[in-house]
Amino acid sequence: MTAALAFAGGLSIRYPADSIDWLWFLSLRAIDIRVVAIRALVLLIQGAAEREEGASQALRLLTKHIELELHGPIDPGYARKALAVALEVLNAVRLDTEDDPLAAWLLLNEPDSARPLGTLWAWALRSGHYRRDAIQALYRTLRALCGKDGARAAAMALGKVVWSSLPPNTVPLVKRAIERAGNTLREGREDAGRTRELVLAVLAASAGGGLSSSTRTRGVMP
Repeated sequence: MTAALAFAGGLSIRYPADSIDWLWFLSLRAIDIRVVAIRALVLLIQGAAEREEGASQALRLLTKHIELELHGPIDPGYARKALAVALEVLNAVRLDTEDDPLAAWLLLNEPDSARPLGTLWAWALRSGHYRRDAIQALYRTLRALCGKDGARAAAMALGKVVWSSLPPNTVPLVKRAIERAGNTLREGREDAGRTRELVLAVLAASAGGGLSSSTRTRGVMP
């Protein structure tokens, strides 16, 4: 636990790749260590967002770890641990705020972050266990984008990555789940309308771009 906290601090600035490697390793351990390591990973990415394009690099490194963990034969226990890390990142807020989603800020200010964020969302959305939480995180992010310059472009960029990263047989299931969640919005009429516009932008985003055939044909996660 002491190591996890150390890697989230100054070491993450000087040795970002090594810090993420170790925090990822610790995030898959026993529950007490895992909780601290996941929090440290989120803190590392939150801190990186304060530096120019630092968060995008950190997210790319983390995404590689998750993809490696979920590639090939999947251990359900490790898969859930890996996806729990992804969800914590997708639910993160900016430092010194209580409800400003980090993902929304990154999509607007670091466009390159759409690729790793969309990949993380795709992994979480294909999981029956985590899909609901992933959709809730997506709606919070889109709600935070409402009214911002570049919001629609950011939503479409995110959607394009999500749909190109999901197996084709999973896409209709996920789209229906996202649409159903929109029917339960409890916002003012104007806010709900703007959120739905961005949801539609995500749903309408092109599913072009390719992952390997082995990745595309894998089905729903545990």
